[in-house]
Formats: sequence, C-alpha cells, structure tokens
Amino acid sequence: MAFLFFVLIMAIPFDFLWNALAPTYFFWLPAVYHNIPLLDCVGLFAIVGILRSVIFPSQPIVKKIEWGARTGFQRAEKYVNR
Repeated sequence: MAFLFFVLIMAIPFDFLWNALAPTYFFWLPAVYHNIPLLDCVGLFAIVGILRSVIFPSQPIVKKIEWGARTGFQRAEKYVNR
C-alpha cells in the first residue's frame, strides 16, 4: 500500500511538469507523448519501481548463517553431556 501511495505522490508532479513542458522542450517527440494521462504516469513509475527492486534487491534472498551462534539444540546438548 505504501508503494502505491509513493508512486501516486511521485507521478502527480511528474505528470504536471511533463504535460506543461513537453510541448515546448520536447517538440521533436511524436504528438502522442506531449500529453500523457495521469494513470499512465502512475503505471510507468510502478513498473520502474518493480524493475528496480528486481534488478537491485535491497535485502538478500538467502539468509546468512551465523556460524558463531549456537542453536537451541546445541545449548541443551551441552548440559546433557556433563
């Protein structure tokens, strides 16, 4: 839910600026790109965010094994073998 809220918040100013500045500064683009609807901008930001998280994951997929920590079984075994 937070991801969609962030995407929407980022897409609104982008949409406003793009639709205001594209006809002036990007006149060489086809006319269909001069006025992009808001939901298309939201979809663009969502796809870019998803692709970024797939290509550059922020958390490791495989959990690291902590070799120095003892498991519960090893701690109990220490007291049984006295």
